Amino acid sequence: MSGRLGAQDLLPLLNTFIYMVPENKISTFNISVCNRNTEEALIRLATTLPEITVPTPKDYIEYDVELLPNQVLERTGIVLQSQYSVYAYSNIDFITVQIWGWEESI
Repeated sequence: MSGRLGAQDLLPLLNTFIYMVPENKISTFNISVCNRNTEEALIRLATTLPEITVPTPKDYIEYDVELLPNQVLERTGIVLQSQYSVYAYSNIDFITVQIWGWEESI
């Protein structure tokens, strides 16, 4: 599969599941976080092992990054193995997360 792999509108103050790499696949992707709010947002992004549903400190790739109104945060070239997940968090609403990339069989 290639193209948009996942998308979510974040609820404030909750870790939100965005995407899981399918079994027997490897995925290469970019993450875009769009602030549609008129306020500054604090953004967290995490990648977790299959059995982890709440990110731990070692899982974060971004932590409380300031995202100004009407701006985009992008992380590119992320590679994850089978069954790993991506979670996102924001302190405010009107934040959209999209993952674009491709999956390959391993």
